[in-house]
Amino acid sequence: MGPHTSVQLIRPSRPPVITGSDLAQIAWEIANIGIIGHHAGQVVQLRYGKRIDADKKGTVPTGRTASGNVALPEDYPWDVEQDFRNIDSVLRCLQTHPPSLYRAYVSLGELEDSIENYLTREPHPANPSPMSLSNIALTLDAIMVHGVQVGWIAFTLSGRGALAPWSPQDLLQRVRALEVVQVIEKLLWQRWPVAEAPGLFERMALKKIQDRIEPVYPARPSWLWVVNSE
Repeated sequence: MGPHTSVQLIRPSRPPVITGSDLAQIAWEIANIGIIGHHAGQVVQLRYGKRIDADKKGTVPTGRTASGNVALPEDYPWDVEQDFRNIDSVLRCLQTHPPSLYRAYVSLGELEDSIENYLTREPHPANPSPMSLSNIALTLDAIMVHGVQVGWIAFTLSGRGALAPWSPQDLLQRVRALEVVQVIEKLLWQRWPVAEAPGLFERMALKKIQDRIEPVYPARPSWLWVVNSE
């Protein structure tokens, strides 16, 4: 697969019950902001269940090798798995699945060209391969970053290429400077606010990846921006 970089806005505390209709509403609001440029690779994958945090089993299984934990190419048993060519079809699909969700992955398409270009790192002597964020997704899962579970709900921008020589802070600064992203920060906060601060064990775990994390609102419990590059 090659190197891959993602920037995720993650809700870290106990998640609310979320349905397909809830995801349809937030996806519609994100689509209306103007961040989606290309209707390609749009996917809806849903697994029904009472709560997202019923357990900490992720949708990507891992296996132990000599080099550590790596993802295995196994299919997850989704209840719904469909591909689409436009956002309206994605929204209609989500609206027709009202049960509460245990896991979900919804690809909304690709970034608008000017935004994708702004979030592209050109080839560099230290890394001749470029990096470009292009894909937009919503995820309900046990979201892990370098072995640390960060949260349960995420808005993700991702693409091919390694981050270096940029630092996580370099990329976060670019992402958060975008007006459309600032609107999404407020939108997600209003829809699913964070009411409680992480507990002691959660704070200890997050400290391990503190150089990759930036809270939306540093002075109170908040959604977290997280950079992941592998």
